[in-house]
Amino acid sequence: MTSWSFCTSMDVSRWSQLDRFMLIDFTPSGGTYSVDLSGEGTYKADATLWVLGNYSLFVRPGFKRIDVDIPNYDRTFFGTGFISPDGKRIVVVMSNLNAAEMEVRLSLKGFTPSTLTSYTTTQRKNLQQQALHASTTVFKLEGSSVTTFVFDL
Repeated sequence: MTSWSFCTSMDVSRWSQLDRFMLIDFTPSGGTYSVDLSGEGTYKADATLWVLGNYSLFVRPGFKRIDVDIPNYDRTFFGTGFISPDGKRIVVVMSNLNAAEMEVRLSLKGFTPSTLTSYTTTQRKNLQQQALHASTTVFKLEGSSVTTFVFDL
């Protein structure tokens, strides 16, 4: 798969129905139940938009999926890894669906990173960037978060 297209990127949340594919939540000037979409209104980025960014900003066309050995891997804690076509960047995206913080150990067997940056998305953070020491191998993942680790080699 080379791309994912959403059929609804912007929508109005009505009747307490949240559209799981909505990336931008629009509220017409007449309120949530207004049918007049021609006027002004407000909009806000949905958390789904930022979570997609954890993948789409860093895993680019041509990247190949690589094996990631994750202890305690289950339906609430999982991840996936990718390497760039030139072999100079590894991207690992970790999802922690647990409410509690978790610790994970990542090691790049056969690779030595020169820089390491993480990008975290939670209810309060939108791809919050953090520069880390390139030799770091133990990471704390916030509860209910998606974190992308970008290793430049």
